[in-house]
Amino acid sequence: MRYFLEQTAQYLYDNYGNRLRNHCLVFPNRRAGVFLLKHLSIVSGNPLWAPKTTTINDLFMSVSPYKTAPTEKLVVELFKLYRELAKKEETIDNFYFWGEMLLNDFDDVDKYLVNPEALFTNLKDLHDIDKKFGGLTEDQIKVIRRFIVNFREGEITDQKRDFEFNWSILLPLYISFKKRLRELGIAYEGMAERDLLEEDGAVSSKFRDFEKYHFIGFNALNNCEKKLMEILKSESKAEFYWDYAKTPFFEHNPRAALFVESNIKEFGQTLPLTASNTGSLPVVTIVDIPSDSGQAKLLPNIFKEMAIDTDPDNLHKTAVVLADENLLPALLSSIPPEITDINITMGYPFKMTVVYSLLRSLLSLQEIREVKEPHKVFFGHRKVLKILSNPLVVESTNGRAEDMAKQIISGNISFISPSFFGEDPFLALLFGVVGDTDKLCGYLRDIFISIAESRDGSDPLTAEFLFRANQMLNRLEPLFGDSSVNINKEVAIRLIDRIFREIKVPFRGEPLRGLQIMGILESRAIDFDNVIILSANEGVLPRSSPSSSYIPHNLREAFGLPVISHQDSIYDYYFTRLLTRAKNVVLVYNSSAEGMRSGEMSRFLLRLKYGNLVSPSFFSAKIGIRVGGGVGASIPRAQNDIRILEEKYIKGADRRPLSPSAINAWLNCGARFYYSYVCGMKETDRLVEGIEPAMMGTILHEVINRYYSPYVGEKISTPIMEELMKNKKGKRQLIDEVLREVWFGGEDNVPKTGNALIMADITEMFVDRVLEIDKSLAPFILIGLEQNFTKNLPINYSGNKESIIIGGKIDRIDQREGVKRLIDYKTGKSEPNISSIEDLFSGPPKKRNDAVTQTLIYCYLLSDEKGFALSRPVIYALRESNREKWDDTITIGKKPLDNFKEVETQFAELLTKTVEEIFDPSIPFALTTYDSSCSSCPYKKICKKQPF
Repeated sequence: MRYFLEQTAQYLYDNYGNRLRNHCLVFPNRRAGVFLLKHLSIVSGNPLWAPKTTTINDLFMSVSPYKTAPTEKLVVELFKLYRELAKKEETIDNFYFWGEMLLNDFDDVDKYLVNPEALFTNLKDLHDIDKKFGGLTEDQIKVIRRFIVNFREGEITDQKRDFEFNWSILLPLYISFKKRLRELGIAYEGMAERDLLEEDGAVSSKFRDFEKYHFIGFNALNNCEKKLMEILKSESKAEFYWDYAKTPFFEHNPRAALFVESNIKEFGQTLPLTASNTGSLPVVTIVDIPSDSGQAKLLPNIFKEMAIDTDPDNLHKTAVVLADENLLPALLSSIPPEITDINITMGYPFKMTVVYSLLRSLLSLQEIREVKEPHKVFFGHRKVLKILSNPLVVESTNGRAEDMAKQIISGNISFISPSFFGEDPFLALLFGVVGDTDKLCGYLRDIFISIAESRDGSDPLTAEFLFRANQMLNRLEPLFGDSSVNINKEVAIRLIDRIFREIKVPFRGEPLRGLQIMGILESRAIDFDNVIILSANEGVLPRSSPSSSYIPHNLREAFGLPVISHQDSIYDYYFTRLLTRAKNVVLVYNSSAEGMRSGEMSRFLLRLKYGNLVSPSFFSAKIGIRVGGGVGASIPRAQNDIRILEEKYIKGADRRPLSPSAINAWLNCGARFYYSYVCGMKETDRLVEGIEPAMMGTILHEVINRYYSPYVGEKISTPIMEELMKNKKGKRQLIDEVLREVWFGGEDNVPKTGNALIMADITEMFVDRVLEIDKSLAPFILIGLEQNFTKNLPINYSGNKESIIIGGKIDRIDQREGVKRLIDYKTGKSEPNISSIEDLFSGPPKKRNDAVTQTLIYCYLLSDEKGFALSRPVIYALRESNREKWDDTITIGKKPLDNFKEVETQFAELLTKTVEEIFDPSIPFALTTYDSSCSSCPYKKICKKQPF
């Protein structure tokens, strides 16, 4: 079996030999070029003039008259023009996210050679579409008409007005933005590529440096890339090497080859590959562990089980691929000690560094000040102590920072003047007062330079983080001094934090030696004997959410811009080709389900599990927890437990929402909360063979979501409901489709008997009940389906004011008779009746009502949102819905709850009290005293409260 790049190198040498010095090899990434040159040196056996290697982006920019500009520079230029066109007072930090999104949209428009005048159609131009855009296809015209008609139907909200206004200026903004960039001699990638291709004869005249251009290892191409290839091919100056053959993996998953097969038809295949080139199928192992960091900690065991050769000269045949790049810090701390050579081709998240932690503390110090006397500034002691305890500050002061902290604590000093540090130059620098915005970057830079100079060079990683921080500050400084942008200090602080959170620090290394660590994109065109993929979860591999875009999905699709299905196919190809030539594959996923994460393996893994191509081995790894012969009445709260909860929900760089499920778990049993949300143990760690309620709920929710999704934003009348109910064939097809995707990993030949048939029948029964209920309640306006919402909940934590994020996914929001309804579907036994609000938080489990608690939390999440002054919690208890007259009302005692506002104050107080108890370091994790609720608990074998 020979690697793709190895075969390509052999072909190039056999056909061109020393003439390759006049050729250019073009790759999707730089690393592939390095590996090919290595293979070329081996197959040649003699000294050889190396060909030029480059990426396709670098190839475009090498002949462009423009320089690429950093994102922040482009966003600021876009901001200036937006203010002129919109005639609005807007701050740069409010605009920045939208500006980045627009920049990405403009980049897509140019890379896919879309007509901007047609795409950014004025919403008032409905009657002129045919006249103005005769070049559009019939389908595109239909999509534009439908978009405009749907937009103009219904209530004209503030959001609609804002969208219509912003949409109306996108075309002039796009045109003026590109004009401005040309004047400055800078460009974003798509602009540089499009300008080159639309200049008559530019490609022919500027691509003369090489006899041939060899395009190697590409998959999905944008239209600029295609056009460049077409021109060079027409001039007999291009050859194409696609990493694709009808191997067993691709035969079983033709969707993965969607783009590459199209490319072969269009451009041909210079290097024909056959299935015989790829060797035998790999040994596949799938491992689940209920922790993100736990995946990384498994690495030494995986290396041992795979018997991987750790010799640096052979280790380059092993790759650890991170589907979630945020796992990199944990991975680096888990590398086996015998591995001394590693090569990382991905960015280290700056937000996870100690340098970023100090940056945030310094920004916070400059933003929040206490003025006790005129012209005197005092800093709050918590801010000061946080900076003094930062490891970089501790190391740079040789104990002086610790001494100062002790003085503050022993002296009970609440507010500290900068003069307190006057005799220490470095500490005086840290706690200086920045009065003007244009001094802020200099203040931070001076601190980082001072820290870098005080270090002994033993930690090159931190030195690199400090260097990158100063590099970014140098780029930002001119922007803050730009009077036309007028950034005040408060805005500058927020903007610096936002920009630094997104920085990825690139690594430099020797790619031909040692363990290879990379993201999915960096693996393009490269093969390995041993492949370990971490975070192989659904929603991560592939990503479940599309990139942010201001262009509606239907317009993106109609104009050929990339959409989420495009992204899915791309990642499917990368995953499939990684397995094609591998000998051993280990796929690891986080099985913990909490917050908005499913804890499910990726659909790509499900395909392997339920397919007949390979027979994966399955293992469940556990993390250590404190258990003995039973845990008594409660589990003491250890310091590590406090740290885990604090990091997850209160002070971590990536705080996650506390879900209604977590709150219900705490209220029902503190031990259950501990095992699930502190230890991260998945409640179900067995293979589900039968019909499980959780799976039933997942399938029903997905079917209802797809059934109703075309009607989001529309008024659903009785005739519409009758039509939906008549379409029995379409309904069953949809159920079968969801069943195939959710339960069978997308396999086509799912069984039509047994559990699958029962599941389909039960799902259809529940869907019919939902439709019957909705028909009886029509008309109503469908506002949203399966939407995630979050809200900050202020709490007292260890004597401090902190904020917890509460969040969850609401099944459905609609509006009926002027009232917003927040609906939760329940397939299990559920009665929408409670005795009192207090019982939700303090009653015994058999009197508590999880469903009502969850639905009221959803109402609380939206209670401050515009338009939700009148909102009604609704539970569709589908098992109980065969009553003669459906009643969707939640009752408290015998009183119907028609508006959440009636109980909001009381509910919010009790919710806050409960959340404060969850995080109270002094409160242990108490086991429930109601044994009847233990029979179905997944942790009863651990606490041994009940026999098993």
